[in-house]
Amino acid sequence: LAIKGQLNFAGNEVGRGILNHTMDSATAMHWLMNYGLMNEGTAAKRVRFTKVNRSYIINYNYGMELIKNYINTKVAGDDAPGKRWGAFGELLSSPVLPADLLKVIK
Repeated sequence: LAIKGQLNFAGNEVGRGILNHTMDSATAMHWLMNYGLMNEGTAAKRVRFTKVNRSYIINYNYGMELIKNYINTKVAGDDAPGKRWGAFGELLSSPVLPADLLKVIK
């Protein structure tokens, strides 16, 4: 599942291509099938979803990775689930921009 999750980043590149008008639907589907290992029906749904939801699509994988890395940095060396949930709760209750999360990670 971890490897399959990484394949979802191919969808980000497809989204970039669609939004920048450098990739048509056929090329986007080709990318999703070859690099994202999607079947034709799933690839077609992803292209339609991307056209409707636009840049929001990166929240599903990049956003999740950004939050995971933030929490791992905040509780470095401590694998206690309570600490992780505490860091997540802190994050949810604070006004935070993506740039703020990157500052903590780096």
